Amino acid sequence: MRTLLFALALLLPFAPAAQEPATPAARQEKMKTIVERGNRELSERLVAGDVEGVAAVYAEDAVMYGPDGLAVHGRDKILQYFRPLTEVKSWKLEVLSVGGGAGTIWQTGRSTLVYTSKEGERTSVVEYCGVWRQSKDETWHLAVDSYWPVETAR
Repeated sequence: MRTLLFALALLLPFAPAAQEPATPAARQEKMKTIVERGNRELSERLVAGDVEGVAAVYAEDAVMYGPDGLAVHGRDKILQYFRPLTEVKSWKLEVLSVGGGAGTIWQTGRSTLVYTSKEGERTSVVEYCGVWRQSKDETWHLAVDSYWPVETAR
């Protein structure tokens, strides 16, 4: 009995922390749930005016790509990118597809951002592709965020 306990103690650090879903459909659903949770956090924080919280969802070394050659590198620069968005009425992040594995999930989707600017209420609709990466502490952060316009802001 003592030998069995010793063997289990040796193997425990190598056991998976959580069992992966058995079927491809279950894995797909798990990935979608993770992405939707992250997107919801982004949206809720931005609507609440918490741009620091929005930036915290991004990985420390994240990169964001946008139209006209926009490239924003690092969480601090991403915070600066979001800082002017203080009058956000709503931000809907619709997940269109997900995939990945082994600590990385990609997503495609459509973003609809409604905000107030000097010109009045505006709506920006873009399509996006994002890559989420799992940290050592098992939290998920957006590592790559790329978007392009579908419609011009109106």
